[in-house]
Amino acid sequence: MSYLPEKEVGNMGPKGKIMLIGGAEERVGNTHPERSVDSSSRYEILSQLLPSDRKEGRIEVLTCASGVPKEVAETYERTFGEIGFSNVGFLHASDRSGVSSKEWSDRIGDAEVVFLTGGDQAKLAAILGGSTPWGTIEEKYRDQKGFTVAGTSAGAMVLSSTMIMGGGNSENPNCSPIRLGPGLGIVDHCVVDTHFVERGRFVRLARSLLLNPRYLGLGLGEDTALLIEGGRKATCIGNGMVVMIDCSGVRETNAEEADPSESVYARDIQVHMLLNGCSIDLQERDLDCRKGRG
Repeated sequence: MSYLPEKEVGNMGPKGKIMLIGGAEERVGNTHPERSVDSSSRYEILSQLLPSDRKEGRIEVLTCASGVPKEVAETYERTFGEIGFSNVGFLHASDRSGVSSKEWSDRIGDAEVVFLTGGDQAKLAAILGGSTPWGTIEEKYRDQKGFTVAGTSAGAMVLSSTMIMGGGNSENPNCSPIRLGPGLGIVDHCVVDTHFVERGRFVRLARSLLLNPRYLGLGLGEDTALLIEGGRKATCIGNGMVVMIDCSGVRETNAEEADPSESVYARDIQVHMLLNGCSIDLQERDLDCRKGRG
């Protein structure tokens, strides 16, 4: 059975790639020396934004979600410089009018990678959603081989069509209500959550899926990414874990009628855990970890 929306079934899928990063990826000022085996593994996730023979490809970093865009830009500029990426630009807008300029359209049109930083996913969706630059990004993702849309933390969460906006930050099943809203929709068959292991967000994501069981849940650990190719093959990258939650087979739950003071239960939730090298077909929901590397 296919769980993907009709627009992705029966065609060859998009030509571009999506990289969802769980936040706190290794970068200047946020290194993980205890996790790195040797220098070749430094910046393991960010170094895969461009192939090794295309380091001069244009990367546009969108800092719209951040409350400290200058500091964020400085960090990524130094990091990408150490990786060897020589053609990096930064775009910031604090409201929708800021993304309507010709400069934004031209620079997005020339980019090989568009990278969304962390911050406030609701703010980012409000600024980019339905804009001309975002329409260009969607078109390039669909039609341009090698084009990559990447996001970290809030920048990853906003890429799903149904987005977690906040709330539910507790492993208590009767914690505060979860706020859901429309995201940018380029990953429209999943709900994405980040800092997943480190901030104890299993219950939050599971509750979101019990209310939207047609979606897969992608719980991304820190310094960990999921690379999606062709709209369906997703491969885990990095030092942590991706937890995938499937509620499509749940036979019994009180999620819909429970109020915030009540605990939520569910029967037959399916959970997968992916490590570096594990992959999953998002359409068939088949997991392959034969090439996984712990």
